[in-house]
Amino acid sequence: ASVMRRGWVVDPSLENRRGKAGGVHCIAAEDITKDGTKDLMVGRDDGIVEVWSFDTGELPKLVFERSMQESVTSIECGVVSGTVFDEVIISTYAGKIVAFSSEPNSFDGTNVNEEAGGSGGGSGGGGNRRGSPQQP
Repeated sequence: ASVMRRGWVVDPSLENRRGKAGGVHCIAAEDITKDGTKDLMVGRDDGIVEVWSFDTGELPKLVFERSMQESVTSIECGVVSGTVFDEVIISTYAGKIVAFSSEPNSFDGTNVNEEAGGSGGGSGGGGNRRGSPQQP
């Protein structure tokens, strides 16, 4: 294509999140929600990890958000630990490597395809969870 047009935008100021979202350090694209469309994973310098889904139309929808409590330096996705479920693998500035799995958790039944509110927990740090991939 010789002509490129502007598509969608993820802009914290448009979502009333300006004071909340830091600069982007890394991004990755993978179909973690298994809806046939790639999702966008974002790692921010304020430690926030986000997964944006395009399954409801042309505009991205935030389906997962978690604070790592320190700057995110890289983010990747794929089947890593031998399961059939995708994992989002994150590294932080201090050298921590954390995995979030799309496998449903038998304790709360949520996964990356479901939208649920609540506070985060576990070894991955606090923050808001929205249909969160579960930690192993």
